[in-house]
Amino acid sequence: MSLTLDSLLEHALRNENLHRRYQALELSLIGAPDFAGFLAVLRDELPAVLAPRETLLVVADPDGDIATILGLDETLPPGLVLLRDAGALEQVFPAGCRDPLLGRIGHEVQIGLPWQGPVLSAAVLPLVRQNSLLGLLAIGCHDAAHYEPGQGTDFLERFAAIVTLCLENVLNRERLKWLGLTDPLTGLYNRRYFEQRLQEEAQRTRRHGDPLACLMLDADHFKRINDTWGHQAGDVVLKVLARRVRQQLRGCDVAARIGGEEFAVLLPATPVRHVQLVAERIRLAIAGEPVHVSPDCVLQVSVSLGAAMLAPGAADISPERLMARADAALYQAKRNGRNRTMLAAAGVPA
Repeated sequence: MSLTLDSLLEHALRNENLHRRYQALELSLIGAPDFAGFLAVLRDELPAVLAPRETLLVVADPDGDIATILGLDETLPPGLVLLRDAGALEQVFPAGCRDPLLGRIGHEVQIGLPWQGPVLSAAVLPLVRQNSLLGLLAIGCHDAAHYEPGQGTDFLERFAAIVTLCLENVLNRERLKWLGLTDPLTGLYNRRYFEQRLQEEAQRTRRHGDPLACLMLDADHFKRINDTWGHQAGDVVLKVLARRVRQQLRGCDVAARIGGEEFAVLLPATPVRHVQLVAERIRLAIAGEPVHVSPDCVLQVSVSLGAAMLAPGAADISPERLMARADAALYQAKRNGRNRTMLAAAGVPA
């Protein structure tokens, strides 16, 4: 009798300890300041609560909107899968059948997931909000018998509901942040963000001695496009220009739309010879291919560019002055005939 009572007490203490850890985990999820923090909780803290296990967050992103607002390219952070084919989720959890899926990998659980380690069993939890399937959370285990069909899922369902709510909240916050820092037409950053980054990069240049370049570019004869073909055609041209600019840049570079048809690019840690190459690459990418607005509207578009450098040790040149010098070089390029690059440092064509 005493042994049985001791066993019950030990079991109760284990459950209480586990409950406290889950409460702490939920508070960490709720308190995550951004998506990166939210994912880190699932990836790092959840396995610690559940012993040596692995988690994967799969989120439906059919239009690529989530990747855009999070600034993600094809290389995703560990523990995250963005699924373009939302129908694949419905195959796993069709409407009316959205209970957690438990069992051995390759048997009861037959969906292919990019596990990092030798996962032998898993609990796959649907993330459902207002009857909409947002994604799934997969919790993998190295023990083939840990997750089995028929196990109680009340706790897992409650945890999935909390994860879903936190996922929706953190994505909404990231979306609001993105909207506040980006141009809604082109998807590039806006002037506010560009000027903020310009200040930060200028300080980094002074601290570490890396060169910094600023490009200003403006669509040539853009008013003529709007007057002749209408503002909708002009919007299409701006979107195409933004995409072509972005395609010529590195991940650390910053491109922004700062006015009607005017764009700015920040090139951190870029020597002057490379600044000239990047500027010319952008110019040629835009001028080298017409913009197909519609079947009966194909436009040849060009841009003029101005470039200025903030060299290491140039403490007398403020970030605002750097931008102004690039802008002055841009208008010199306009005066010299358009569709060309001018480098402010030398005052000659790049």
